[in-house]
Order: sequence, then C-alpha cells, then structure tokens
Amino acid sequence: NSIYLVVCILLTFPVSALFKTSVKTKRTLFLLLGFGNISYLGIPLITNALGAEALGSAILISAVYPIWMFTLAIVLIELTGHEKVHILTILKKLGTNPLLISVFLGLLASYFKFPVQGAVMKTLDLFGQSVTAVVLFSLGIFLGSQEIGSRKEWWPVIGLSMVIMIILPGIFYFLAKGSDMTNIQFRVSILDAAMPMGLTAYAMTEQYQLNALLTGRLVILSTILAAIILPVWIVVTA
Repeated sequence: NSIYLVVCILLTFPVSALFKTSVKTKRTLFLLLGFGNISYLGIPLITNALGAEALGSAILISAVYPIWMFTLAIVLIELTGHEKVHILTILKKLGTNPLLISVFLGLLASYFKFPVQGAVMKTLDLFGQSVTAVVLFSLGIFLGSQEIGSRKEWWPVIGLSMVIMIILPGIFYFLAKGSDMTNIQFRVSILDAAMPMGLTAYAMTEQYQLNALLTGRLVILSTILAAIILPVWIVVTA
C-alpha cells in the first residue's frame, strides 16, 4: 500500500507535464491521485461488505494513508510552489501538523497498548464525528458560491474520477494479485485504492490555497460514482 501511494503521488510529475497543467493544479494533484475516502467511507463499507475480519486491515491501511499525505505529498507541495523553500520551515510544519501527530500517537498507543479511559474515548469520538460535518459544510458553502461550470470544465473531473477509481486501482489489482497478501488484505487494499476522493484532501487544498474548485467537484462526482464502481470492485476482488 505504501508503494502504491508513493507511485500515485509521483505520477503527478508526468501527468502534469503531459497535460501542461498550471503550477497550482500540479500541486493539487499531489493530494488527488492517491488519497481516497478510506476512513469515513472505506472502513464502514469494507466491514459491511467483507465482514468483521476485515476491520483490522482496514484500520491499519487507514493509518498508512495520512502518513504519506502529511509527509511526502506536503513536502512536494512546498517544494513545487513559487515561494522560496526553507527546509526548517517544512520540518516545522510537519512536526506541528496535528493530523500527522495524531496518527503517530494513535500508532504508539496501539503498539504499547496504552489503556484509554472511556470518557477520553467519548470526547475523541465527539471531535471525530464533528470533523466530517464541518468539512462538508465548508465544501457546500464553497461549491454553492461557484457556478456549475460548462461541460468542458467537468471533463477533467470526470477523467480524474476514472483514474483514481478505476485505472490506478486496476493496475494495483494486477500487480498485487501475485503478492503474499492474504485474501482479506488484498481485497481491503484494492477497495481502499478505489475509494472516491476524500474530504481531507479538500481541506488540505483549502489550507494551502490550491485548486479547491477542482477538488470539491472531484469529491462530489467521485462519491456519486462510488455507488456504481465500488460494488463492481467488491465482485471483481471476490
């Protein structure tokens, strides 16, 4: 899964060169080509489709994705911008990124089996449940203030949806089929790779002032298409 994510991130360079995208769109693609909605949509969908035995793999993979998003993808976004790059500034941003910190703290707590009080978990659950609503609210306000756009403007969104949900997962499927992964690990990996665009990527494009319109449209369209594409992947990986 890590190799798949790194390859997806690095594909930004040939893709942006081939289609001669702007620097802003190129920086946006670092967040779009590999990071689907694996937590809020992926975990419940996978456990419902594959059973409780898939939960462990789904949670583990959902912890891997943000590590690469908040390290390699963010570093490349910083390096490809117009501003002068300061390595110490990048390291400071990475070291103080609350999302990256939370992932590492969660992994440490799981590894060392730290006991967590019920009241603490309830508080964290409340924060976690509010994140989706806040980001969706922000996305709705942003898209509501934009024009629907012409058919020409939606072709890149359609193309990206096909790439992130069919083409890249399809390549991953054939390459990983002969690996030593168990059947459950294989199916979870492919389904996570085929997830629609995640809300975290949209939040990051807003934070870094990237192409939020493209990302927002991709979140909406790919989520709609997921109702058709994901059931097909569940059957194909069976």
